[in-house]
Amino acid sequence: NSCLDSSSQDVMIAAAAVGDWKPREKASGKITTHGSEGFAVELVPTAKIIDTVKKRHPEVFLVAFRALHDLSQDALIENAYARMNKAGADLIAVNDVSKSGAGFGTDTNEVFVVDRAKNTHHISLRPKAEVARQLMDIVTDSMRRTPSTEE
Repeated sequence: NSCLDSSSQDVMIAAAAVGDWKPREKASGKITTHGSEGFAVELVPTAKIIDTVKKRHPEVFLVAFRALHDLSQDALIENAYARMNKAGADLIAVNDVSKSGAGFGTDTNEVFVVDRAKNTHHISLRPKAEVARQLMDIVTDSMRRTPSTEE
């Protein structure tokens, strides 16, 4: 929240979510295993930080990320585009974490970057540092082409 309260950022790259779910109720203390054969936790969705960024700071260039599983390229891009629009983001980077070498627990990734006009940039499978450099080039180029709301 402190970052969102400040208005000194030009760009926010939301590369990770806080978590998609949280327990409905917080335990008041330790939950013991003695005398228990199991324990159920009811989860509820967490609030999405990226959904508040543009409402609080419409001038910030917002880059969202989306990790999806086992979708066609077209479905991946459609899903990402819908999520980008919901958040009011300027760009979204999306990957299919079911693909070998992409996503979590690997040193490589493959992403598609989608803009508001639904133009898509494909960053093929490569080391994550190279993916990050290419993504930053796309962000920089997009920011140059996007009119500032402060002018």
